[in-house]
Amino acid sequence: MASWSTGVAQCERHGVAHTGKLARSIILDLAIHDACVAGADHPSSERAWKRALARAEWVIGRLAPDPQHGGLVFLPGRLDARNNSTSLIDAGECVDALAELIRHPRFEAVPAALRARVIDAVSGCASTYLSNSVATRGIVNQMLWGAMGLAHACAAVPGETWWRSGVRDAVNRALAAQHPDGSWGYEVRVGHAMHPGTSDLTVYYHGRCLAFLHHIRDCLPEIDDDGRVSDALSRGTDFLAGVVARDGRKPLAIEGKRWFWSGQDEVGSHAFDIHALVRGAHLTGDDGLLSVAWQSWRSLVARIDVNGAVRAGGATDALDLVCPDFHTADLAWVARVWRLLERAADHPQALGVTSTTRHWADAGVARVADGPVRALVRTRKSPSNTQWGGAVGGMTVVALASGPVPWVDGPFNPGSLTVRRTGLTLRERLEEVVGGTRRFLVANRPGREGRQWAFVWRMQA
Repeated sequence: MASWSTGVAQCERHGVAHTGKLARSIILDLAIHDACVAGADHPSSERAWKRALARAEWVIGRLAPDPQHGGLVFLPGRLDARNNSTSLIDAGECVDALAELIRHPRFEAVPAALRARVIDAVSGCASTYLSNSVATRGIVNQMLWGAMGLAHACAAVPGETWWRSGVRDAVNRALAAQHPDGSWGYEVRVGHAMHPGTSDLTVYYHGRCLAFLHHIRDCLPEIDDDGRVSDALSRGTDFLAGVVARDGRKPLAIEGKRWFWSGQDEVGSHAFDIHALVRGAHLTGDDGLLSVAWQSWRSLVARIDVNGAVRAGGATDALDLVCPDFHTADLAWVARVWRLLERAADHPQALGVTSTTRHWADAGVARVADGPVRALVRTRKSPSNTQWGGAVGGMTVVALASGPVPWVDGPFNPGSLTVRRTGLTLRERLEEVVGGTRRFLVANRPGREGRQWAFVWRMQA
């Protein structure tokens, strides 16, 4: 893991500095500074403040024109496959972190030259790149990733009102893409070259969409004048709470972007989930969401190693696409709600036993409950290939609990409780296998499958 305190920025696994993620240490150090000030620990607060300023200077030094369109982006962005990110994501992350610094009460005491450089970096990226790019993506979480940075730029650099139209366009597209049950598919475009499974449900990115919308709403309250953002947040939070199992995790068997993970669960999305659930409790007045947030927090903490790094996939972490730098940096979203999260400690109970059965029809997910027995079921899903589309469907049980026993984790095979045809003859079974293989190869040409895996292997190289 890259060291955030010594200035050694290169990721040990990927051999590159993940600028967008390293920028998040600004937010973390500002939160540490404020907590130390509140606790009268002035030496620690000064160290955190100096780290934040040093990291801001480093991030600003990574700003450069994109060789294709000339907009100012934070390198490496999309220009180095080892970065495992996009220029839009990194720009959103960096501008958001720098804007946090600009809005901090101590910023006015920063030397004038550095203040000017920070403001110029935010303005330059927002004007030449973010404002033109945030609404052009077909992937909802990426649109909102950029939009939340641009929204914070609007709040930090008053007077640049024309940036707001880019934020509004991105938010409108994201709200239009949200399903009535509160869920989102990973990608919203249809009829393009990607596999239809790319539009399947994503639980890994769902919390991001909610956290970004909350942040945009904070920075630009007028974006919610008609209440549509609040409604989307309420529905989205309801869905998120519904798919979090009793161990605080979301089963990856229902994730549409399958190639991103090698295990059955992850905690890499938990920082965003916690932010969304805590803010959702404040928005809706439903303190039950704090219980879900607390379970998610406990699950996340269990996978923080002795060096403070988040090992998102647990024992299988080395096989997952992204590195601990990514998921550790995302703790900045927990830092933004840590005072509210403390309230969640007053609601530490496991998710309560309920006899309520819910069906999120658009997502193809049902929560079935009968007394103490609860099950999370995948009812239907989009088509799948070797990378995209949910792993299971057809009324497959992906999480199960009975009484005080936690949702099953580990040896439980999500495909072991699936509705299947029975009583088939040997010939019928062979025809089913051969026919299924033929249909798969027709729908997923080996050439395209090979190119998709080459892309993944290139990112891992």
